[in-house]
Amino acid sequence: MMERILLLRDKMSDDGSFGTIVTPFFTVTGNPWACQTLELPWLDNEPCFSCIPEGVYPCIWYMSGHFGGVYLVQNVDGRSGILTHSGNLAGNRKLGRKSHSLGCILLGKYRAFFKEVGQMGVALSKPTCNEFFQKMNRRPFELDIRNNWRS
Repeated sequence: MMERILLLRDKMSDDGSFGTIVTPFFTVTGNPWACQTLELPWLDNEPCFSCIPEGVYPCIWYMSGHFGGVYLVQNVDGRSGILTHSGNLAGNRKLGRKSHSLGCILLGKYRAFFKEVGQMGVALSKPTCNEFFQKMNRRPFELDIRNNWRS
């Protein structure tokens, strides 16, 4: 049986869809692990401009030509190439916001305001991705994405 990770989205704005990944299953340490997530805002699943719909998606280890080793989120209706990778911003580009994502899931240690661009994002993304990838050890998993929006 594939391990399941919960991504609970809790806030959406023009700066992106913010959430938390919770991984309660790391049996090596016996400790749960969590991090912040950032995706594009919900824009009706439009490729390159929207986060993906709620649902459960299989994820596999994947070697990206641009990012190196990352996880690939599979079986997303109407979408492909959805990765988990490092980055700080995922704003609505249609409104002129900055983004390091074209639909992918960014991981970070905490949420932060990036005053140089005037946007909220996630910070310490590269070390957070590295920690997540190390703990997962390239194992496949199911990503359970749920919306619990608040303003």
